[in-house]
Amino acid sequence: MNNNQKQRLLSLFDDKDISQDDRNFWISRLENTSDMIAENIIALFEAFPDEIQWFYDIQRRKETALAAPDRNAWVDILKEEEKHVNSLSVAAGEET
Repeated sequence: MNNNQKQRLLSLFDDKDISQDDRNFWISRLENTSDMIAENIIALFEAFPDEIQWFYDIQRRKETALAAPDRNAWVDILKEEEKHVNSLSVAAGEET
């Protein structure tokens, strides 16, 4: 993640009153990722700022499942995530 991306992310967090713990979580996950990966995640947050908390929750659950390791939980989480993201896409399409 480059400095410009970090500033955009922090600005989003300010706009949505994201807790310091949640900010630290995302910064720690994105600071060592490629600019391309960070850009995709930030763009997702910009497109759906009201869903930042949901993305935080699902990411925490994925990390817990991977650490367990719990393949069944991992698969269930991915299915839930896919369904939710698809519903956001449909809703966004209806707004345009």
